[in-house]
Amino acid sequence: MTNDCRREALSAWYNLLAHPGLLMDVEEQYDELLKAADEMERANLISCAEWRSLVRKAVSVFAHDRSDAGSGAQDQHLPCNAQQPPPQATGNNH
Repeated sequence: MTNDCRREALSAWYNLLAHPGLLMDVEEQYDELLKAADEMERANLISCAEWRSLVRKAVSVFAHDRSDAGSGAQDQHLPCNAQQPPPQATGNNH
């Protein structure tokens, strides 16, 4: 029974990591991932080392998405065959 709970909890955690809700921003995703990791540890479904690993993965995704937002990167979730809009012209065209 515990193995089934563990498997389901980890599956849900990795699903949230890979596929956040449509209306969920990166901060909400990060918070939910940390809450879920905490709950799994409290329920003794994962070890302390596994908890640290999950937290590091959440931090990595959060930091990556935050750095993309700060660098003006285009939406990284576009399909590979989607065309991105041309960059906006800056300054005068004289």
